Amino acid sequence: MREVLSGFTTWFKRPRNHSNARDDRRNKPDAGTWGLGMFGMMFRNPNKQSSGNKNKLVSGTITVNSPKGGENWIVGSTQTLMWTSDGVSGNVKIELSRDGGSTWNGIVESTPVAGNQTWNVVGPATTQAKIRVSAVSGNKVSGTSAANFTISSS
Repeated sequence: MREVLSGFTTWFKRPRNHSNARDDRRNKPDAGTWGLGMFGMMFRNPNKQSSGNKNKLVSGTITVNSPKGGENWIVGSTQTLMWTSDGVSGNVKIELSRDGGSTWNGIVESTPVAGNQTWNVVGPATTQAKIRVSAVSGNKVSGTSAANFTISSS
């Protein structure tokens, strides 16, 4: 998840005797004493916990392809979790939520970023299951099932 940092698009004080003050009065707040400057955008990775510079561009993506949402998986069945990744190296971890993504429990602590993992579905049943696949190290990129799926007992 990315968060845009504020402060890179900013209003700055201009002198009242600036040559374009008349034009500024029509378009800017406070009778032409302000100007707009665009300096660019920087993203902060809220998952990065180091005490170093947290203002780094997050790169890479993980997309969960199965389950996408709407599936009905039976407790005790074997299912294949599938994902694609771009710009992610190393290993990923896989987590399950039974409450629509509010809380997560580990299924696989570390597996190669290859793109699939078999899973023996376990209870309890829920209609609000989601899968999350996250990079174990590096930029902590993650992908989540697009919608809830069901885990049922029969």
